[in-house]
Amino acid sequence: LLSTFSIQFSYQLFLFVTKNRSRLSFTMSHAERKQFYLDFFESVQDTIPKPPPLVEMQSPKKLLDLIPTIQSLSANMKFLLEENSQLKDVVNHLLFENSQLKSDLDALDQYSRRENVCFTNVKVDETNACSDQIVKLCQELEVDVATSDLVAAHPLPKKKKVPTATLR
Repeated sequence: LLSTFSIQFSYQLFLFVTKNRSRLSFTMSHAERKQFYLDFFESVQDTIPKPPPLVEMQSPKKLLDLIPTIQSLSANMKFLLEENSQLKDVVNHLLFENSQLKSDLDALDQYSRRENVCFTNVKVDETNACSDQIVKLCQELEVDVATSDLVAAHPLPKKKKVPTATLR
C-alpha cells in the first residue's frame, strides 16, 4: 500500500511540476514557494489515503449484550486457573517421586557393589587373565582366595593413569 501510494504521489508530483515548469525558479520568494507547495498539495488531495473513520461509541444496549460473553470467559478463566494449579501440583509430586527414585537407584547401586573390591596401583598384565593376577596378589597378602571365588575380575578405565582392577 505504501509503495503504491509513493508511486502515485511521485507521479502526481511529476505531472504538477511538468505543468507548472514556468513557475519554478531558484529565485522564488518565500511566499511564492509557499503558494507553489499549497497548489501542489491541493492537486494531490485525492491521492493521499484518508484515515479510517473513528469508531463510534457502542450503545449501552450493545454493551449489555456483551455481559454473558464476559461472564462465560470469566468462568472459563477460573476453570483454567484451577486446572493449572492442579497440573502444577502433579508436576511437583512427580518431581518429588523422581528425586526419590534417583535416591533409591543410587542406594541400589551402592548395595550391588558392596561385595566389590577395588585394587589400585595393580599392574595389569595383558598376557595373564586379570583374575589370575588378583589371586596372585591375594596370595602375596596372605589372603585365601581362589579363582572360583571370583565372579568377575576386570580392569577399570584409567582416571589418572593409576592402574586399577575390580574384584567380585
